[in-house]
Amino acid sequence: MPCLERFDPPELSTDRVKLLAGLAINIFVRRRQLPPVQSTNRLLSTYFFTTDKAVREYTNGCHRVKDHMAGSGNGDLQFLEGMGHFENCIHSVRRALRVFERLGSQQGNLLIDRVTRECALSQEKTITNVRNRIEHIDEDIVKGPGIAVGTPHILLLDKQGERLEIGARCISIIDLHNIVNTLYLTGVTIIRSLPATTGD
Repeated sequence: MPCLERFDPPELSTDRVKLLAGLAINIFVRRRQLPPVQSTNRLLSTYFFTTDKAVREYTNGCHRVKDHMAGSGNGDLQFLEGMGHFENCIHSVRRALRVFERLGSQQGNLLIDRVTRECALSQEKTITNVRNRIEHIDEDIVKGPGIAVGTPHILLLDKQGERLEIGARCISIIDLHNIVNTLYLTGVTIIRSLPATTGD
């Protein structure tokens, strides 16, 4: 494991409402309506669930690595737990991006800004490369003689605490934060754009 020199990641707001909870509030309290197409509704639910998970895992990853840096408790274990949370975050972002791409072609009048969509999807290749390298570790273990000494086998932070790396694949903490935040804010916009019912 690297000896981190610093770790100052951008934070996600801790008081934000989960997307699934926000959807429920808007349906039952503000009387907003879901799109009439069931396939779109299933995609929306999946998008909100995976984005909520990405937010949670990013936040937990930051907290565990900060605990490691503070020297409280079992530092090495905290660091590894943080890497696990970031790995889960990357998986969730990858799935959310796939769903997001599908939502753009669905019927139902969802408000998805073109610039926001392009911004989010611009990170898809980077996310996919890192995620695929993580997934291929399982294949290397099953099909090969094992993991050779010096072969990257877990996600790690660089010494400056700025990039998550696995072998030659990497993504900056800032880029990961930005894509998670974009996915979340897009979800909020979609919920607020749902039409409200009128009358009793």
